Parts: sequence; C-alpha cells; structure tokens
Amino acid sequence: MIKSIDKGIGLYKIYALISLEDFNNIKKGDVIYIGITSKTLGGRLSGHKHEHYNWPSKIGILLIENTDDKSRESFFINFFKNMGCELLNINGGIRPNVEKKPKLSEEEKKIIKSKKSKEYYLKNKERLIENMLRYQEKNKEKLKEYRREYYKEYIKKSTIPYEY
Repeated sequence: MIKSIDKGIGLYKIYALISLEDFNNIKKGDVIYIGITSKTLGGRLSGHKHEHYNWPSKIGILLIENTDDKSRESFFINFFKNMGCELLNINGGIRPNVEKKPKLSEEEKKIIKSKKSKEYYLKNKERLIENMLRYQEKNKEKLKEYRREYYKEYIKKSTIPYEY
C-alpha cells in the first residue's frame, strides 16, 4: 500500500493515480492522473476503476495533499507534467462552468420510484405472478418452515399471553 505524503486536514484531497501494471506506453509505477475529491480516496478510486478510460485496469491511489484550495489540483497537474509525467488528465484541472442538474428532494425521488414501480408491475403483472407462484411451489417446505419459525417468534414477543 502506498503511503500518503501529507496527513494534514482539508476539505479536499489532491491525489495521484498510479499504474500498477505496464499498459501501452505506461510503465508500472507511473503517475497517470492527478485529481481532487471531497470523497474518501477508496471511494474515488472505485469510481475511477468503473469509469471507462483508456488506462490500466490495475491502478492505485496516493494522497498528495489535503487542502481547502481547489486550485492546488492545477498546480500539481502542472508540477507532475513538468517532472515528465504523461498525465491522462483531459482538462488540465480546470473545471468547466457546467450547470449541474438540480438534485431531487427525497420526496420527489420516492414519487418517481413509486411511479416506476407501479408502471413496471402493471406492464409485467402476469409474468411476476407466474414467477411468484413457481417460486412458492418450488420452495413449499422451506416457506412452511420459515412461517412456522416467524410466528413462533412473533407469539413469544407478543404482549398478549397466548396458549397453544
């Protein structure tokens, strides 16, 4: 595991992605990307691994600096380029002024989800019922045992005394 250079506190983390394998003209150990995030480094690394860029499949992440200054990303991109690193950064650390889609409230998300669920159910009702019946038939004994155990526990927890 690669250790971080700086352990200071800051809102953002400046990080480097490092190739852990030879890939095209990239050698194992090369710094291939400089980025900034407010997420955990593990979370950001996971995001990079799932993005479809033309870079090695095996990459590691190295914390360079904790900072409150977003412009430090551009500084480190230029620094590593001047050191001879062929970085795969597309925009040089300059964030385009792109208007983001407004975030949905939790209530709006629930409404959309319930509408989608209802639409899906109505479109696939017959197939869903067939699948449910097939599952119940195939797992009859398992379901009986589950219900038996569930109701035993339910009765034990009940405040009303119940006799068998």
